[in-house]
Amino acid sequence: MPTRRWVAAGMLALALVLVAPVAHGHDELVSSVPLAGEVLDEPPTQVVLTMSAEPLEIGTTVMVTDLDGVDHATGLSLSGNDAVVDLADLTEGFYDVRWRVVSSDGHPISGLIPFTVGDVGPRPGADGSPPASAAQPSTDSAPSAPPAPSPGAEDRVAGQGVGRVLGIAAAGAVGALVLWWMVGRLASLRRDRRSHPN
Repeated sequence: MPTRRWVAAGMLALALVLVAPVAHGHDELVSSVPLAGEVLDEPPTQVVLTMSAEPLEIGTTVMVTDLDGVDHATGLSLSGNDAVVDLADLTEGFYDVRWRVVSSDGHPISGLIPFTVGDVGPRPGADGSPPASAAQPSTDSAPSAPPAPSPGAEDRVAGQGVGRVLGIAAAGAVGALVLWWMVGRLASLRRDRRSHPN
């Protein structure tokens, strides 16, 4: 019967909505300014990290450190998928962007982006090329990652991630129920018309 096919389609849509958030992978770094290993003529005033999805504000940290470990980041703001870091007091030398971003599903990812300002030769202790994993995000903790957020922040982050999944699932469930009701109502009207023709 057509009605049964509509109900089956509605239930399938509900199942897809419930399963999709679970199958979704972690977000990742799409691009950065500056790029990993880039040599700049002038000190930048900002670092921009572009993620594959909008990051969460809680737990997201970015540091821009020189070889002495001094952090030159003066402010962090989130705009859409971008994490924008304001910088101050950069001179010629070597710098590392150490980032830790909480992705839209509530999981933290982190990475390291080295760059150089000015013609200062190869980086000390290296051949001047960036590490192979320089711009690759990681879900594991690493010594180069920025400090962890304050106690309790991880629980709030996890709650936000779960909240988004539950919100999507609830919306899908409501949509499926509305569709089911409409199909049942339409079938009832058709039966009434057949039993009471004009």
